[in-house]
Order: sequence, then C-alpha cells, then structure tokens
Amino acid sequence: MTAANAEAEAAVRAACAVGDIDRATTLALRAYGGEIYGLLAALHRAEGEADDAFAVFSEKLWRTLGRFAWDCSLRSWVYLLARHASRDVRRGERRRRRREEPLGPGSAIEAVAAAVRTETATFLRTETKTAMQRVREELPEDDQLLLVLRIDRGLPWDELVPIFLEQAEGVERGSPLPADVRKRESARLRKRMEAVKKRVVALATARGLLHR
Repeated sequence: MTAANAEAEAAVRAACAVGDIDRATTLALRAYGGEIYGLLAALHRAEGEADDAFAVFSEKLWRTLGRFAWDCSLRSWVYLLARHASRDVRRGERRRRRREEPLGPGSAIEAVAAAVRTETATFLRTETKTAMQRVREELPEDDQLLLVLRIDRGLPWDELVPIFLEQAEGVERGSPLPADVRKRESARLRKRMEAVKKRVVALATARGLLHR
C-alpha cells in the first residue's frame, strides 16, 4: 500500500470510528472512485451501464462502511463491492436509480460520486483502445477483473484474496481470513493468473497480434 493510500484509509477509518459515514464515504470515493469507475468502464464498456454499476457501487459503499470490519484493506473492500455492483447490473437486479434510503439529491456523497464519474469517463474517452485490450474483453468478467487488479493496478496477492474469495468454508462471514486460507487462495489465484495469461496469448496469437 502506498503512503497516500495508507493516509486515505486512515482518514476513512477515523470517520467511521466516530460514526460519520457520509464523510467516510466521501473520502473513500475521492481516494478510490476513479479507479473503480475505470474498472467498471473496462468491464461494461457501454458508458450507461458503467454509470449504473458505479451508482450501485456508491450506494453499497455508503451502506456497508459502517459495518466494515477492516480485516482487509479498504482498497480490497471497494473492489469487492465493485465486483458485486457489476454483477448486479449485469443481472438486471439493480438498474433502477431509486434507493430505499436515497443518498439525496445534492448531497456531498452524490456530488463527489458524480464528479468522479464525469472526470474519469471524460479521461477514458480520450484513450485509444489497443488491440490487446479488445482481446481482454473476450475473457470472462472475473478473468478480466483479475488481470486489471493484478497487472494494471498492481494489487498484491493477499489483497486480491478477499476480493475473489467472499467466504471460505469453515470461516464465519465477516471474520478475518486465517493465514492458511490466505496462503491457499493466493496460490490458487496465481495458478488462475497463469491460465488467464495463456488464454490471452492464445487469443492474441489467433488474431495475428503475437507470433509463435
């Protein structure tokens, strides 16, 4: 974790400790919102669908920060929430923008989320999609997610484990993962990454992007 990330997470945790969830959510969005929107845009590609997923993510973040146990980094947690939000939107379960307990039009959280979404979307529109990025888009969503988080974002294996392992057998939901579970799942993710890389190479070779 970088010094900037550590400082941001400490500030979020301090806000949570005094029950100021609105402030904690705002700080978390400022710290990681751009990363999350970029990920969702890569997974969904249609900007409207990415916007829906980001709205669902922001709501999930607001609703869960108060009970987040801090047994992993906040960065791991927000990526797990983003994974859930992406799935929800794909399944059509959370396309509506109304909330049972809305954040509120004009609220600080809503404003920050909108600013992050707009700034990141504008930046992404200026980027040229490479042929290799198009190859990635042919992979299953979780494989794309693994590539983005490990290769593009550089998350260490132990931070990836909570994102991809939502509940381990014999471990109560919400409890910290034992060291042996983290070690086993890290090894499993490493193997999966090797398989994903081989798949990318095969697809790229088939499209003439790589030569044997």
